[in-house]
Amino acid sequence: MSVEKKQATLVDARSLIEKLSMIIQAKDYDTWVTFLSEDYKKYYSSAAVLAKFSESAVLRREGTVLRNLKDYFLSIVFRSRQSARLDDIEFIGEDRILALMINPRGERIVLYYLEKQDDAWKIGIGR
Repeated sequence: MSVEKKQATLVDARSLIEKLSMIIQAKDYDTWVTFLSEDYKKYYSSAAVLAKFSESAVLRREGTVLRNLKDYFLSIVFRSRQSARLDDIEFIGEDRILALMINPRGERIVLYYLEKQDDAWKIGIGR
């Protein structure tokens, strides 16, 4: 990958993540869902995946059961991205990147797996 393409990808990714942060902070599900790959929508809408997340200690304590992608957005994505910040980007292909945050212990936490589809970056599932 050329230096120019890497630099352009970095600028695009930073811009997208800023946009996503604002969308998530506003709890704007309808806009957020437009940034998802079809694989992401399908995976995080599946009953088995939603049931697995519903078993987390926090959601069980609150009595929250995830029933659909919007519930996942409000109960998982919104909460986990409230204090998220982009610290680094790792290229895993020309059209695939990991957006990373580095926690106080120096661990690299994946914020987003992004994949370019039809000239637009989408949140993917990385599988």
